[in-house]
Amino acid sequence: MDLDNFNLEEYSPLNIGHKTVIIKLYNDINSRKYLGDLEYAISSINQRKESDYLHNYAYIAYYNERPIGYISLAHKEKTYEVTYGIIPEERGYHLGSLLLQEFTEKVFEEIKDIDKLTLIINHLNTGSINTAKLAGYNQEEKNRFTKRR
Repeated sequence: MDLDNFNLEEYSPLNIGHKTVIIKLYNDINSRKYLGDLEYAISSINQRKESDYLHNYAYIAYYNERPIGYISLAHKEKTYEVTYGIIPEERGYHLGSLLLQEFTEKVFEEIKDIDKLTLIINHLNTGSINTAKLAGYNQEEKNRFTKRR
Protein backbone atom coordinates (compact mmCIF):
# COMPACT_ATOMS: atom_id res chain seq x y z
CA MET A 1 0.00 0.00 0.00
CA ASP A 2 1.41 3.36 -0.99
CA LEU A 3 0.85 6.44 1.16
CA ASP A 4 2.12 9.92 0.39
CA ASN A 5 5.39 9.51 2.32
CA PHE A 6 5.43 5.81 3.17
CA ASN A 7 5.23 2.42 1.56
CA LEU A 8 3.47 -0.27 3.56
CA GLU A 9 4.28 -3.92 3.00
CA GLU A 10 1.97 -6.55 4.39
CA TYR A 11 3.86 -8.31 7.17
CA SER A 12 5.51 -11.60 6.26
CA PRO A 13 7.34 -13.70 8.85
CA LEU A 14 9.55 -14.95 6.00
CA ASN A 15 10.87 -11.45 5.28
CA ILE A 16 14.02 -10.81 7.35
CA GLY A 17 13.51 -7.02 7.21
CA HIS A 18 9.97 -7.38 8.53
CA LYS A 19 11.09 -9.71 11.34
CA THR A 20 13.87 -7.27 12.24
CA VAL A 21 11.36 -4.44 12.80
CA ILE A 22 9.23 -6.66 15.05
CA ILE A 23 12.31 -7.81 17.00
CA LYS A 24 13.53 -4.22 17.46
CA LEU A 25 10.13 -3.21 18.81
CA TYR A 26 10.01 -6.25 21.09
CA ASN A 27 13.54 -5.62 22.39
CA ASP A 28 12.74 -1.99 23.24
CA ILE A 29 11.37 -1.95 26.78
CA ASN A 30 8.87 0.86 26.12
CA SER A 31 7.58 -0.68 22.90
CA ARG A 32 7.15 -4.06 24.55
CA LYS A 33 5.42 -2.42 27.52
CA TYR A 34 2.85 -0.64 25.34
CA LEU A 35 2.59 -2.89 22.28
CA GLY A 36 2.94 -6.25 23.98
CA ASP A 37 3.73 -9.34 21.94
CA LEU A 38 3.46 -8.20 18.33
CA GLU A 39 3.92 -11.72 16.96
CA TYR A 40 0.79 -12.74 18.86
CA ALA A 41 -1.07 -9.60 17.71
CA ILE A 42 -0.14 -10.30 14.08
CA SER A 43 -1.25 -13.90 14.46
CA SER A 44 -4.62 -12.68 15.78
CA ILE A 45 -4.98 -10.25 12.88
CA ASN A 46 -4.25 -13.05 10.41
CA GLN A 47 -6.89 -15.26 12.06
CA ARG A 48 -9.47 -12.48 11.82
CA LYS A 49 -8.44 -11.89 8.23
CA GLU A 50 -9.64 -15.37 7.27
CA SER A 51 -13.26 -14.30 7.85
CA ASP A 52 -12.93 -10.53 7.33
CA TYR A 53 -10.31 -9.87 4.67
CA LEU A 54 -11.04 -6.15 4.20
CA HIS A 55 -10.59 -4.99 7.78
CA ASN A 56 -7.54 -6.81 9.17
CA TYR A 57 -3.99 -5.99 8.13
CA ALA A 58 -0.50 -5.86 9.63
CA TYR A 59 2.12 -3.81 7.79
CA ILE A 60 5.75 -2.86 8.02
CA ALA A 61 6.15 0.84 7.20
CA TYR A 62 8.99 2.09 5.00
CA TYR A 63 10.12 5.70 4.82
CA ASN A 64 12.72 6.59 2.17
CA GLU A 65 13.05 2.84 1.56
CA ARG A 66 14.05 2.25 5.23
CA PRO A 67 11.85 0.10 7.46
CA ILE A 68 10.81 2.41 10.30
CA GLY A 69 7.95 0.69 12.06
CA TYR A 70 4.74 -1.27 12.21
CA ILE A 71 1.09 -0.33 11.74
CA SER A 72 -2.03 -2.47 11.73
CA LEU A 73 -5.79 -2.37 11.40
CA ALA A 74 -7.86 -4.90 13.34
CA HIS A 75 -11.62 -5.30 13.34
CA LYS A 76 -12.52 -6.16 16.94
CA GLU A 77 -16.23 -6.64 17.56
CA LYS A 78 -17.70 -3.25 16.58
CA THR A 79 -14.47 -1.24 16.55
CA TYR A 80 -11.67 -0.77 14.05
CA GLU A 81 -8.45 -0.50 16.01
CA VAL A 82 -5.16 0.88 14.75
CA THR A 83 -1.89 -0.08 16.41
CA TYR A 84 1.50 1.34 15.48
CA GLY A 85 5.09 1.46 16.64
CA ILE A 86 8.22 3.23 15.42
CA ILE A 87 11.59 1.54 15.96
CA PRO A 88 13.77 3.39 18.50
CA GLU A 89 16.33 4.80 16.06
CA GLU A 90 13.60 6.43 13.94
CA ARG A 91 11.77 8.18 16.79
CA GLY A 92 11.78 11.91 17.36
CA TYR A 93 11.23 12.90 13.72
CA HIS A 94 7.39 12.95 13.81
CA LEU A 95 7.27 9.88 11.58
CA GLY A 96 4.73 8.25 13.89
CA SER A 97 2.21 11.06 13.59
CA LEU A 98 2.74 11.38 9.84
CA LEU A 99 2.37 7.61 9.35
CA LEU A 100 -0.75 7.51 11.52
CA GLN A 101 -2.31 10.48 9.72
CA GLU A 102 -1.63 9.10 6.23
CA PHE A 103 -2.72 5.58 7.16
CA THR A 104 -5.97 6.91 8.65
CA GLU A 105 -6.71 8.93 5.52
CA LYS A 106 -6.01 5.90 3.29
CA VAL A 107 -8.27 3.62 5.35
CA PHE A 108 -11.11 6.15 5.18
CA GLU A 109 -10.54 6.58 1.44
CA GLU A 110 -10.41 2.88 0.57
CA ILE A 111 -12.77 1.23 3.07
CA LYS A 112 -16.06 3.07 2.87
CA ASP A 113 -17.83 1.17 5.67
CA ILE A 114 -15.35 2.39 8.31
CA ASP A 115 -16.52 5.65 9.87
CA LYS A 116 -14.34 5.65 12.99
CA LEU A 117 -10.87 4.42 13.89
CA THR A 118 -9.74 3.79 17.45
CA LEU A 119 -6.37 3.83 19.20
CA ILE A 120 -5.95 2.29 22.64
CA ILE A 121 -3.11 4.16 24.36
CA ASN A 122 -1.90 3.67 27.91
CA HIS A 123 -2.38 6.96 29.75
CA LEU A 124 1.32 6.90 30.78
CA ASN A 125 2.47 6.74 27.15
CA THR A 126 2.70 10.50 26.59
CA GLY A 127 4.65 10.11 23.34
CA SER A 128 1.85 8.10 21.72
CA ILE A 129 -0.80 10.41 23.14
CA ASN A 130 0.95 13.39 21.53
CA THR A 131 1.36 11.42 18.29
CA ALA A 132 -2.36 10.61 18.22
CA LYS A 133 -3.30 14.24 18.78
CA LEU A 134 -0.89 15.43 16.06
CA ALA A 135 -2.54 12.92 13.69
CA GLY A 136 -5.98 14.36 14.45
CA TYR A 137 -7.28 11.81 16.94
CA ASN A 138 -9.43 12.95 19.86
CA GLN A 139 -9.43 11.51 23.35
CA GLU A 140 -12.80 9.93 24.19
CA GLU A 141 -11.85 8.05 27.34
CA LYS A 142 -8.75 7.71 29.51
CA ASN A 143 -7.07 5.26 27.10
CA ARG A 144 -9.24 5.57 23.97
CA PHE A 145 -8.56 7.98 21.11
CA THR A 146 -10.69 8.10 17.97
CA LYS A 147 -10.86 9.76 14.62
CA ARG A 148 -14.06 9.92 12.62
CA ARG A 149 -14.48 10.18 8.88
